[in-house]
Amino acid sequence: MQKKDASGLRGMIRRFAHRYNESSFGHWFPLIFADRINVAEGILGDFSKGKVPNILKEKGRKSAWKHNRRKFTTGIVVKAVIAAAVFAMIFAGQKQKKRKRRPAN
Repeated sequence: MQKKDASGLRGMIRRFAHRYNESSFGHWFPLIFADRINVAEGILGDFSKGKVPNILKEKGRKSAWKHNRRKFTTGIVVKAVIAAAVFAMIFAGQKQKKRKRRPAN
């Protein structure tokens, strides 16, 4: 097994995370954040080489649809409901701001 390269911003964040106990939020959150940075760096690296990454294919959507259709569709529905709720809350908040701006007669 190869040792992961811990250089750059990702490495700095990982070293910072290891200062904390594994049972603390200060350990796990920076590690997850460092992994997200690694994903972004990989996508940018693909673009810099002239390759357009197929993110949906790389995440295994096709095999999830083929082998576990119920879980796949449930996940899509849950994400759609959450997105709709967030947009509804944003829209309702904007409507309330407009009502408050009107001067009283």
